[in-house]
Amino acid sequence: MYPIKWYYQINGEEHGPVTSDDLRRMAVAGTLNPNDLVRKEDMDEWLPATRLKGLEFANTDYAPYDEEYDPDSETYDETEYVRTRGEGDHAQRLEYAGFWLRFCALMVDTIVTVVIFILMEEVMWVLGNNAVMGTVMEYALGILYFAFFESSAYQGTPGKLLLGIKVTDLHGRRISFLRALGRTFAKYLSAIIFLIGYIMAAFTSKKQALHDLIASTLVVKS
Repeated sequence: MYPIKWYYQINGEEHGPVTSDDLRRMAVAGTLNPNDLVRKEDMDEWLPATRLKGLEFANTDYAPYDEEYDPDSETYDETEYVRTRGEGDHAQRLEYAGFWLRFCALMVDTIVTVVIFILMEEVMWVLGNNAVMGTVMEYALGILYFAFFESSAYQGTPGKLLLGIKVTDLHGRRISFLRALGRTFAKYLSAIIFLIGYIMAAFTSKKQALHDLIASTLVVKS
């Protein structure tokens, strides 16, 4: 049997392939740290090195995960975990939000934004009824509404918070404003192809819509 090949990232640079024994030696030497990312050649995504069994790190200031990969195993579990910080660090399973949950959240957000737009139109009418300026402001506010809330500490719009879901990156972490902005623009692509981009959330393995795939994001239960 050929040795299993592993790849790893340090400071954003990809290295490898190396063997499982190489990873163990690197961990002991401090070359590989607990939060560095690793993946096998047949893995689609990266995972923290802390998820590997039998690695003893020179830097041991980290919280172990509930489940670990065996670096010598031919198979692996694709369950996603997010590491949470605070009192009693632990790993929390990422549970993907389904299509209908996301749809209901979007309906709530649609109602909220429509109310905001109506109020804006009233203000614009008082200020002179500049239709063009009002339309531009409505589009800008609609985009910023999603980008601001989904990149905030809440990680979700009022609709998502009401339904108990949030937006994360592929590792369950909060996304940046720029990524949230790109995700929002990508929603237009999801919409113009007969809403197929949105419907994809019902069929993809991680419940991702097209704009999630473009922005490398997930929608998960809080």
